[in-house]
Amino acid sequence: MGKINVLYITQAPLGGAAFSLCNMIRSLSDKVNPVVLLPDKGEVYDLFASCGIRCIIHPFRCNIREKSSLNHYLRYVPHLVRDWYYNRICINYVCKNIENSGGG
Repeated sequence: MGKINVLYITQAPLGGAAFSLCNMIRSLSDKVNPVVLLPDKGEVYDLFASCGIRCIIHPFRCNIREKSSLNHYLRYVPHLVRDWYYNRICINYVCKNIENSGGG
């Protein structure tokens, strides 16, 4: 059985989470074709690229909101729709990028 494509999504700054993800990906690299989605180039991109891990750069939105007031609930749906729209664009971009590269 061939390797499967696995997309890892992170927006963590360079630190423990990024190093941990990098180590996990390297330990699984004989079983999967790893691809990391990052919102921009920077130190985290450099870390993954230096380990030979393929990266795709495209902005995306996390749907994390503080839920402490009525204002949150009134603004939640428009933010959800906006985030869905931008993330749908990101998903289409990533899928085309992976398909055009032969899947890994």
